[in-house]
Parts: sequence; C-alpha cells; structure tokens
Amino acid sequence: MQLLISLATQYTSHLIGENRSVPEALTTASGLAYLIGAGLAALAAAVTLKLLPKPTAAPQPVRSRLRVPATVLAVVACFVATDLATAALQGAPLAQNLFYKDPTKKKGANTNQAHTFRDI
Repeated sequence: MQLLISLATQYTSHLIGENRSVPEALTTASGLAYLIGAGLAALAAAVTLKLLPKPTAAPQPVRSRLRVPATVLAVVACFVATDLATAALQGAPLAQNLFYKDPTKKKGANTNQAHTFRDI
C-alpha cells in the first residue's frame, strides 16, 4: 500500500507540474495506483493458484475443478464491465470536495480565505 501511495503522490506532483488541475491530477494518479494494485492482486492470485499443490486424491470432474477459476473470472469481468460502463461518465474528481468552497457560506474566523476541513 505504501508503494502505491508513493507512486500516486509522485505522479500527482508530476501532473501538477505539467499545469493540470489539482483535482484532475489526484483523480488520475489514484486511478493509476488502483490499476497497479489490481494488477498486483491478479498476479498474486495467479501465482498462488499455480503454486498450490496438486491434489493426490481421485481426479474430480472438470466442472468441480473449474469452479474457483470461473468465479474469479466472473468477478474480474464484473469489475471490467463496471469500469467500461462508467468510463465515459463525467463525475466529480475525487478531490473536488477538498478544494471547493461554497461561495454562499458566511465568512468565518478564517480571515485569509484558506480552505480548511471545517469550511467544507
């Protein structure tokens, strides 16, 4: 997790340095970290399934042997389908709520107009 956070932070800084908006940079970098984490989880699952000892008992029917891989494939397919179905939707960036200040709110004790978590 710390590696993914470090990569996301580094990439966010890089994108901000290229004049991208902060919410867009945070959203892009966290998406990249999510994909890297998903890839590492899939790799770990594949290695685990490959290294599991083969059963020495009588061979099971094909349907029984394919139950776990089919379930894993179905779950991954659901995630991919959800990602593809929502990729074109224009939702708010992940960090929008951290940097958006409602102009209708009254000014508080914060005289320099800096954003704080209490203002949100």
